[in-house]
Amino acid sequence: MKTIVYAVFLTMFAFTAAAQTHDWKKSESGEWKVKKDNKVLSYKIDTDCLVWSSADGKKWDAVAKNMWTDYEGNVYRVQAKMFFVSTDGGTTWDNTPNATWHGGDGMWYKFDDTWGLWVSQQ
Repeated sequence: MKTIVYAVFLTMFAFTAAAQTHDWKKSESGEWKVKKDNKVLSYKIDTDCLVWSSADGKKWDAVAKNMWTDYEGNVYRVQAKMFFVSTDGGTTWDNTPNATWHGGDGMWYKFDDTWGLWVSQQ
């Protein structure tokens, strides 16, 4: 009986782990999407780690404090070439270099060690 219980547990664990994996691909454009005020904006980061946003993909504006909010309400910022996340609206910050965020377009995003952007549909 224990063998059956362990087998069921391991099978469930394997399916859960597989469902949480991402199929990451390097972004060609380096842009991510964020839904803000019922609009989807494009964001990108430059070589100086400054964050820019655009409503049309043509005119880019510097983002105040290098911050944006993901689909789930977490706030992200780049400061001193480090990546921070706040889950309480910007009151407290955690340095999370491997953080991922969910864009307003249904995609997941993350940065690599050289600020290259990676994207996944899961």
